[in-house]
Amino acid sequence: MSSVSSSPGSGGTRTPEFLRMNPNGKVPVLELPDGQYLPESNAGLWYLARGTPFLPTARLAQARVVQWLSFEQYSHEPYVAVARYIVRYLGAPAAQAERLQGCYEPGYRALDIMERHLA
Repeated sequence: MSSVSSSPGSGGTRTPEFLRMNPNGKVPVLELPDGQYLPESNAGLWYLARGTPFLPTARLAQARVVQWLSFEQYSHEPYVAVARYIVRYLGAPAAQAERLQGCYEPGYRALDIMERHLA
């Protein structure tokens, strides 16, 4: 099993070959042993965790896993990941300053929630 990736801004996710793997043109994409592709990070995590100790069998415990996967998508990714992209891949250009500033408060709030849970 391997994952397919492309560096941000390279255009690699817009090639016909990549779009056959994920018509949405985004990474990550997980290549399954039978040659099928599974896009979306949380779908890949769920697929890989099934049948392992990383995915509990109890109903409420599984719901908690979905809760944290959802938290990541709606409270972490739009702020922490976007800020990282702006700084790391765009070089924090002045044109992105307002967008970057808007990521700080909700991003730190999401990280604080995670820290308190992990403590």
